[in-house]
Amino acid sequence: MTKKMINPYPKEQKEAILARMMPPNNESVRKISKETGISEATLYVWKKEARLTGYAVPSDSMTSDKWSSEDKFPFFRMLAVIFLFLLTTTFQQFY
Repeated sequence: MTKKMINPYPKEQKEAILARMMPPNNESVRKISKETGISEATLYVWKKEARLTGYAVPSDSMTSDKWSSEDKFPFFRMLAVIFLFLLTTTFQQFY
């Protein structure tokens, strides 16, 4: 039988901290960890989870022009979805 881990952090707190790690803030995990008392390991797990669910989260506190391809992919995927939506709705007007 597996035990379900209880998350000691409220959802709102986690979302606020993730927002600090994302553009335009790009705050470092180390800085946030020192300010909040949440371990760096936990913050890196949250960051990885956000990236896997499609958020554009840089692997560290660098600016977006220095992101790796892996970090940029969710952003461009989102742009592609928006573009396809706009394209589809535009062409529907002609039918």
